[in-house]
Amino acid sequence: MNLNEQATQPLETEYRTIPLTQGQFAIVDKDVYEDVSPFQWAAWWNPCTSSYYAVRHGLAGKTIYMHRFIMGEPKGFLVDHENHDTLDNRKRNLRSATRTQNMFNQRRSSANTSGFKGVSWIKEKGSWRAVVRYNKKTFFLGYHSTAESAHAAYCKKAAELDGDFFFAG
Repeated sequence: MNLNEQATQPLETEYRTIPLTQGQFAIVDKDVYEDVSPFQWAAWWNPCTSSYYAVRHGLAGKTIYMHRFIMGEPKGFLVDHENHDTLDNRKRNLRSATRTQNMFNQRRSSANTSGFKGVSWIKEKGSWRAVVRYNKKTFFLGYHSTAESAHAAYCKKAAELDGDFFFAG
């Protein structure tokens, strides 16, 4: 780390920042800083998740994601950002996950009109339906008179299925 970089690093000793393009910064643990800092990292906007990721180009133009680089690119697994901040690449925020687990930790869709994950209004029934999708299976949790009660049913079942990756939002 050169003196200029050292001067811009946070005073807190547990993490370091990596400058990216587009005015973004990634956060990494102090102990992995020396492994990631020699590379030129860029901020890549993912329209599907509406968030930035820290990436670089490797051999043959292969895209390398910083979070996967830090985790050692676990074969057959995704790397989940537990707190949903995709530029927070500290080890305590990263965990290996199956596709199902990663999807389960997603936030509520921007197309959602109920305000609750797993809850939709069914006009024909005049009520709120609660549904959980997990491991390629759909669990129908009934029709409810309020969106809040449908969401409560969703949260209960979701926590039963995978409490570690369940995100209610």
